[in-house]
Amino acid sequence: MKRLLLIATMLVATTMGSMAQQVSKWTNPANNTGKPDTVTNTTGITLVARISQKGTVAIQLDIKKVNGTVAGAAYLETSVDADYSPVQWSRVPGADTVVLTDGDNTKIWKLGSDYLHYRIRIVPTGTQKHTAKAFHILKL
Repeated sequence: MKRLLLIATMLVATTMGSMAQQVSKWTNPANNTGKPDTVTNTTGITLVARISQKGTVAIQLDIKKVNGTVAGAAYLETSVDADYSPVQWSRVPGADTVVLTDGDNTKIWKLGSDYLHYRIRIVPTGTQKHTAKAFHILKL
């Protein structure tokens, strides 16, 4: 009986481990260091990801103030032709724009992964310095 219980417990643990979701970090094609990107004044950045499986995706943007007055906007955009040039990006339907306010900003978008390529375009305004990073987790 103990052996049967042990086998059942191991089977459940193995199944749960194989269903674990992995957090994926987005990258900036201009600065592929793996560190958070620094945004200074009005020079914007773009963070990109490729989500090749269909499911529900949660995308998180984290902006941390370094100094100055954080202001501007961040847009979630998508493309089905990002492997070609010039890439045609458009806003993800139903994904709201993030208005950056002074201080730290965090936004989580939850949507279906209907597209292959995603990007977050950060357009700062004013005098500021902040770091930006993004992650996503896909639930199949």
